[in-house]
Amino acid sequence: MSDIYTLGLNFLHSDSSACLFKNNLLIAANEEERFVRIKHSSNFPEKSINFCLQQAGLKILVRVARRLMQNEAVSLLRRPMFFQL
Repeated sequence: MSDIYTLGLNFLHSDSSACLFKNNLLIAANEEERFVRIKHSSNFPEKSINFCLQQAGLKILVRVARRLMQNEAVSLLRRPMFFQL
């Protein structure tokens, strides 16, 4: 049986982050602000994704299934407070 990796992303609002699971066990998780040094960063978590993949020893994800969950009303109300120009 091959391993199943799941990459979880939190973005489109403040405190963007990424996490990686291997067979439903957490391998790595962190917030983008750790790498960009901006509190409540709303940037796409590119550096967090790279960190998670590095911790697992992966270079790319072969198959990706995505699921987007977002409450747009909450996101729109909070976004002006943390938006980075």
